[in-house]
Amino acid sequence: MFYGNKIAVQIDKAVSGTLTHRNNALFGNRSDYVGAVGAGMGDLSQDPLLDRRQIPWAPLPNSPLRCAADPTVAPATDCFSRPRMPRPDIGCVQFVAGNPP
Repeated sequence: MFYGNKIAVQIDKAVSGTLTHRNNALFGNRSDYVGAVGAGMGDLSQDPLLDRRQIPWAPLPNSPLRCAADPTVAPATDCFSRPRMPRPDIGCVQFVAGNPP
């Protein structure tokens, strides 16, 4: 998730090989993409609707981040070691009713 930055993602030079990115959330940045990079498959650019009462911020019940990550590449647990499967959220915190953990 890239939130409230000057530039979210910047690649100035062509890289050898293929750069693949997807299922990122970008919001409130001055520029989301700069240089040789553009939106990836499944990237979201709307307000992520985050609960800012905890660190790291967690998705609220109506957040577009919920169930939006690709389960084939998402980690099995979030940053609190809670399971993320079968439908993971974008970001490091999986929504659980009653957040924070």
